Amino acid sequence: MSDRKLRVGVAGATGAVGRQLLDQLAEAGLPVGQVVPMASTACTVAQLEVGGRSVRVENCIPEQIRTLDLLFCAVPAKAAGPAIQAAREAGVPVIDLSGTLGPRQGVPSVVPAVSRRALQDFRELPAVASPRPDVVALASLLAPIREDAAELWCRGVVLHSAAAFGRQGVEELSDQVVSLFNSRAPARKVFAQGLAFDVLPALGEPDLAGWTADERRCAAASAALLDVAPSALAVTSAVGPWFNGLCLALHVEVEPALSAEACREMLSGAPGLAVVAARALPHPRGVDGSDRLHVGRIREDPAGRGVHLWAAADELRLGAANAVSILAALVEDDLL
Repeated sequence: MSDRKLRVGVAGATGAVGRQLLDQLAEAGLPVGQVVPMASTACTVAQLEVGGRSVRVENCIPEQIRTLDLLFCAVPAKAAGPAIQAAREAGVPVIDLSGTLGPRQGVPSVVPAVSRRALQDFRELPAVASPRPDVVALASLLAPIREDAAELWCRGVVLHSAAAFGRQGVEELSDQVVSLFNSRAPARKVFAQGLAFDVLPALGEPDLAGWTADERRCAAASAALLDVAPSALAVTSAVGPWFNGLCLALHVEVEPALSAEACREMLSGAPGLAVVAARALPHPRGVDGSDRLHVGRIREDPAGRGVHLWAAADELRLGAANAVSILAALVEDDLL
C-alpha cells in the first residue's frame, strides 16, 4: 500500500449524495490529503464543511479535474458527461455514482463486499461504477445466501424515499407537506402527482408489460453482481412519503431449501449488514446515519417456500458508503 496522500475531488458536492460523500471521506481514515468539493460554474454555494472545516467549492472544469488523483462523480446523470469525459481524458481515475458509466461502457459495477475482484483491471481502465443504493442493498443482502445456493429467486418491493430524486426531491416533499397544511397548491415539478401523505406505486412509468425501466435496471444490475439470471429477481420499485430511507420487503427462495434460522446465521456478520434482534423492527428513521443495511423480520414462508424478510437503510448514506468502500479497496490493493 502506498503512503501517498490523495487529492480527491467530489463533483456534485453541493447535492445530497455529494454531501454524504464529503462526510464519509472525512470519517473513513483513508490516505486522503485533500478533499476538493466541486460544482458547476452556475452553483452559488461558495463553501462547504469537510471534516469540521470550511473548504472552498471549486468549479467542476477540466483545469481543476486535472489536478486530482481521483474523482467521485455524484452529478445527476444528465449533467455528468463533461466531468467524466474531462477526467478520462486527463487520466484521472473515476468512481461514478451518476449511472453514466457501467458494463455497457466496459466499466465494472462494483459492490466491494460482493464483487471486489472486478477491480483487478482498474489500472488498465481507471473507472468504476458504484451502483444505486437499491442495487447495493439487494446485492449485499442476497450475496451471503447465494454463496451456498445452487439456485436463487427473489420477489418483493423496494420502497424508495424522496432522497432517490436528490436534493430537489427532498425539498419538494418538504414544500408539499407545508403547502398542504396551509391549504396552498404544492410544488409538483419532481412529483407530478404529489408525494406528501401518499405512496407512488411505481418509480417511473410502467411499460406495456407493467414493469418500469427502473425495476428492470435494478433486477439486471443486481443479477449481474450475484451471477443469476435477471428473471430470478423481480422487484416492484415504489416511493414512500419520507425524506430519506430505503426499505425492502423480500421473499427469497433457494435450492437447496433454507430455514429462517439458517438465513439469520448466513446474514449475521456479513459485510455491510446488521441483523437485528428477532423481534426488532428496523425502520428508516431508526437507521438514519448508519452505513449498513439493517435486516429483520426473518421468517419462514407459511407454505414452506423460502423465507420472508424486511430490511431498511439510510438511502443516501448507503450509496455513498459503497463508493467510499471502493476507494478503500483500491487503496488497499495498491491500484491507485
